[in-house]
Amino acid sequence: MSPLLLIALLPLALVDQSTHRNLGTAREIQGIPCAAGDAWFFPDGRLAKCSLSGDFTIGVVRAPKGTWLSLTPAGTANYIFLARNTRISGYFCKGGGLLGPAEGPSTALYPSGALKTCWLVEDTEVDGVPCAHASMLADMLGGNSGTYFRESGKLEACMLSRPFRFAGKDHRKGDRFQLPQQ
Repeated sequence: MSPLLLIALLPLALVDQSTHRNLGTAREIQGIPCAAGDAWFFPDGRLAKCSLSGDFTIGVVRAPKGTWLSLTPAGTANYIFLARNTRISGYFCKGGGLLGPAEGPSTALYPSGALKTCWLVEDTEVDGVPCAHASMLADMLGGNSGTYFRESGKLEACMLSRPFRFAGKDHRKGDRFQLPQQ
């Protein structure tokens, strides 16, 4: 197994393996359409993670069929691995992966369902800030190309797609830029 695949599957391994079940058929669990195949459950029997058998709305996200959904013990969405590139709150977020969605970028959500982290498909201006598209190469070289949002939906931080001047200070393309708390 490749190191990249092992890293991608690590979040699955962090869920208690004794609560893993193979669903023989697609079924709705706690109102969530889970696909046939692997699913994980918390010790109390509540759903922890499954692949969606159909499109499903999670907070602000209309997640496509095949998306992996991970829940908190309280039953709120924690993060998802989008089955394909998906527009969320007006931003085009990366999905898919080399071997499937679970090997792709994760999209994090706040317990309220608001977008927390998106790996942008293309350079995008967010709240007046030129944010760069996500780059695995930049991340491997020590960068962080994720775009982070506050629960209010406002930008928190991103990697700059071009030089940017803010509050009298110049920032270079590729810099990690964080907006001050307002």
